[in-house]
Amino acid sequence: MKNHPLLIVLLLLLLGSASLEAADIRSFAEEFAKLSETERGEVREVANELRCPTCTGLSVLESDAPFSLQMRTAVLEKVREKRSKEEILSFFVERYGLWILREPPREGFHLLAWLLPCGLLISGPGVLVYLRFRERRRQRRMAAAGGKSGRNELLGRRELMDTMHQALAERRRLRAQQQTEERS
Repeated sequence: MKNHPLLIVLLLLLLGSASLEAADIRSFAEEFAKLSETERGEVREVANELRCPTCTGLSVLESDAPFSLQMRTAVLEKVREKRSKEEILSFFVERYGLWILREPPREGFHLLAWLLPCGLLISGPGVLVYLRFRERRRQRRMAAAGGKSGRNELLGRRELMDTMHQALAERRRLRAQQQTEERS
């Protein structure tokens, strides 16, 4: 078996990066332990409101991704600097945009993201009841006027289609008969 120096270098780099990540996690844990209980609560609260850029559906607090660890460390440093929650969140929004927040702001245009689902849940059943009522009223009017109901109307269309298909089939048969007579 040949020695593969490139493979050995790659394995060493992989092990080195894993040990650096573990050191970063230990470093964060040590710094986190030095904070007071209120500061820890602030770090948890802010980190929970930030979206992990590399994970789907996880907050910076829940994610183990290296980028999330960097963001948690930045939050910890900002809390240590006695910055307010709003200042820390605006720091991240300035750098990454509004998508970094797990919840859209409850103001301006973004208020629609909160109100639209509620509006649909409240008005949806009402619209369905109204449409059903309107359809029943239309059916009653047609029955009273002596017209065909929706079901009878559908059967009438089907009969018309069957008649048309029969006429086309008869026409094809006659044409084929004429062609055979012309050949003979």
